[in-house]
Amino acid sequence: MFKWYERFNDELFNNYNSSGEATAVHIVRDRAIDISTTGKWIDIIDTHMYKHPRYDKLGFSWIIAEFFPRITKPEYTDDDYMNKYLCWQAAHNDINVHRLHKYNGTKYIVFSKIVTEKRIKNSKIKEVAVYKVTAFSKIKQKDIDRILSHKDEYIGMIVSKHPPHKELLAYMLSDTDQ
Repeated sequence: MFKWYERFNDELFNNYNSSGEATAVHIVRDRAIDISTTGKWIDIIDTHMYKHPRYDKLGFSWIIAEFFPRITKPEYTDDDYMNKYLCWQAAHNDINVHRLHKYNGTKYIVFSKIVTEKRIKNSKIKEVAVYKVTAFSKIKQKDIDRILSHKDEYIGMIVSKHPPHKELLAYMLSDTDQ
């Protein structure tokens, strides 16, 4: 089946969209409304993804993202898909420039879950699966290193649904040696 992003014949862009990274960026940019993303590119460092059993979409237990200042301001067109491609190209190039200059952006961890919302379309109520951010925090590289070294433990806690995301986030970011 042909996907919209395949029309650009760009392997990196295809990987970005098919891997779930584009969805992770969407969650951080559009659903984590208390995190200011204005004038910033979002680079996904790590995620814990799963196939949601009820919906045909990827779920994200957590997303670790780094924010970089925008250098390039793309000139957008009337084609929404072309604009997504132009935006991705600018972000990809700018982030590479920042990394070459050893720039360290602000890092966040974002927890999310899929919830059902009721929406009215054509005078009918329809249930739609959407991403909801349940917790987030600014983090440092040492936190990322600790999270990744204990990833299996944290995934086990998430799968068992205990503790709630805010409590798990506090536990994950505690300075105690686990």
